[in-house]
Amino acid sequence: MSEIRIQGIEKIYSGGISALESLSLEIQSGEFLSIIGPSGCGKSTLLRLIAGLEMPSRGSIEVSSRERLSYVFQDSHLLPWRTAIRNVALPLELTRMSREVQLTKALEALDLVGLKEFANAYPNQLSGGMKMRVSLARALVTDPALLLLDEPFAALDEITRQKLDEDLRKLWQLKKMTVVFVTHSIQEATFLSNRALVLSQRPGRIILDRRLKLPEHRDLLTKTSQAYLDEMAALYRALESSKKEEIE
Repeated sequence: MSEIRIQGIEKIYSGGISALESLSLEIQSGEFLSIIGPSGCGKSTLLRLIAGLEMPSRGSIEVSSRERLSYVFQDSHLLPWRTAIRNVALPLELTRMSREVQLTKALEALDLVGLKEFANAYPNQLSGGMKMRVSLARALVTDPALLLLDEPFAALDEITRQKLDEDLRKLWQLKKMTVVFVTHSIQEATFLSNRALVLSQRPGRIILDRRLKLPEHRDLLTKTSQAYLDEMAALYRALESSKKEEIE
């Protein structure tokens, strides 16, 4: 079943700047799709269009579970005066849910990301990686069917990033949600996804839509396998072809 159906969309900003051009795509329920491409190619724009934060200039987007959608931004965007558990509970405060149930669900979400013991810590007491875990828990607390992530781990060190990548993939397998993940990292896209999309230079067009032939269970050793290296090379070649088109 298609979770997202995108047909011939274009996005043109004021001044005639074209971010996306003639882009069509279907994303199936339960897929983990990573989107990579050069800076400014429209990756984040596409994510915002899927979320309904912006509207396409042309074409159409259908999202079957937009009412059960969560969005994780590049920055954790935590409220400094709230503890971790109160930050995670924030989306639930917009409902009629009792405070007791809010905090119970928030604690469960923190447990999912390995931060249960830091529930009462404030953001200034947490590392960068821990803050992103809280942000991820806040996105998961509403039990989303569709999770959108815009380079959430880009500012983190390599060791922390690898750990969060592993945790995110395990959460995807556990929750069986649809994930659309924007990244600049070919390594990250290859490790996380069961499908990867490569966009061209602006205006963004799809130049590769590839299903990755890798095992379901992945860890640090996966990155030493020939299959992983082959898939990463395929994505790299697609990005290089985009650069050549730009030069020509």
